[in-house]
Amino acid sequence: MQDYKVIVKNYSPNPQGITAFHIDSPGTESRIRGFLLQLRGWIVGDLFPGKKIQLWDKSLGSPICVSVMNESRPDVLAAYQLPIDTEPCGFQFSLNLLNLPAQTSLILQSESRDGNFTAFAELEIQRPILQPTWQCKRHPILVNSLGRSGSSLLMRLLCQHPEIIVQSPHPFESRLAKFYVNQLLQRYAEYLSGESNYPPGNLQAVNMHWLHTELSQHEQLIKQYSQLDFNSLADFVLQSIDRAYDLADDSEATRKPSSRYYAEKSGSGHTARLMMELDPGGQEIFLVRDFRDMYCSMLQFSKHRQTDDFGWQAEHADDYMEIVAERVEQLRVSYENRVKKPHLLRYEDLLTRPPEVLRQLLADLDLTHNPNTITDLVNAMNNTVEGHQTSKNAPASIGRWKNELNRKQKSRINMIFRKSLSTFGYEVKD
Repeated sequence: MQDYKVIVKNYSPNPQGITAFHIDSPGTESRIRGFLLQLRGWIVGDLFPGKKIQLWDKSLGSPICVSVMNESRPDVLAAYQLPIDTEPCGFQFSLNLLNLPAQTSLILQSESRDGNFTAFAELEIQRPILQPTWQCKRHPILVNSLGRSGSSLLMRLLCQHPEIIVQSPHPFESRLAKFYVNQLLQRYAEYLSGESNYPPGNLQAVNMHWLHTELSQHEQLIKQYSQLDFNSLADFVLQSIDRAYDLADDSEATRKPSSRYYAEKSGSGHTARLMMELDPGGQEIFLVRDFRDMYCSMLQFSKHRQTDDFGWQAEHADDYMEIVAERVEQLRVSYENRVKKPHLLRYEDLLTRPPEVLRQLLADLDLTHNPNTITDLVNAMNNTVEGHQTSKNAPASIGRWKNELNRKQKSRINMIFRKSLSTFGYEVKD
């Protein structure tokens, strides 16, 4: 297994609220074997109970690890002549590098008393790219989108194509490939670290603790497992996905012997990136909808079903726009940071110009796009799903925010969604 490289850059001068800090490990320039990064350090300054440290992933535009500072560091307290009862000043993270792009930057941030975070150091990480040898029978088409953006509609259309397998009926939430990649590949690296984000007593946490405890007592065993050829494990994962979709195809009323792809809904985060790394023949579709319309649809869908779908909660209704804005920003950052340029599809284009848009999409994906195929897909658009719509019809769902939001809400939503709306080609008028 190849080594990964880490470069630590400390910010200078010290940010406000930080008297001093140090990254104990990794060193300023380190080469480490495997896919696990053990990060440990300390901060002296504005310490308070429950103070958090977080790692911000620049490629996702969001934090990927958050930890309360709970390590006592008598050596640091003595060096800075601080009282022995000072709040813990040490922190540590165990990070699975398979959850990150092969080249990435992470920013270490310290929490202040007002709840904001201040950057104080940056890690530049370069890890080996996985290179499995298994020749996949089918490649993934990952539909990356936020809720209420038309992903179920697009999946229904892809399901009609003779070269694409889609497992399960509406709402198409089955994610066989994601299961194998997540559970077999990403989780394995976490088991080796002994770190757990699961609640106490959770079976995963118990198994993780048991495995790490057993391995740690046998030096040769832990060495063997930590240096396991992850490419071989990746081969097994890809074989398992092929077998799973063979079974899925066999279970369908009409088999697709010419299938070259399988399609799954996917988030735009770690697992989707890793799937593209495992199978370079895969494709990603970023499906977007005018985020102002999407927001209105989320509200109506949650209220109609009286559920907290998409994170909506009545007691936090006033903050919901900001919650949605964070997800929109993460989608935008993920789209712009993809190594392999994804296919961009706008919900409005699909509704208003289906033959043209579908023909172009299928051509971009190198899939059959003859007139009969396009006709079959367009006809499938008319099969609406009861209880899933929040507008009278498709045309009424476009630009609905102009009628459903008041003047103050319009101004606010234009302001906080402006950058993302512009990125994906939507007009914003002041």
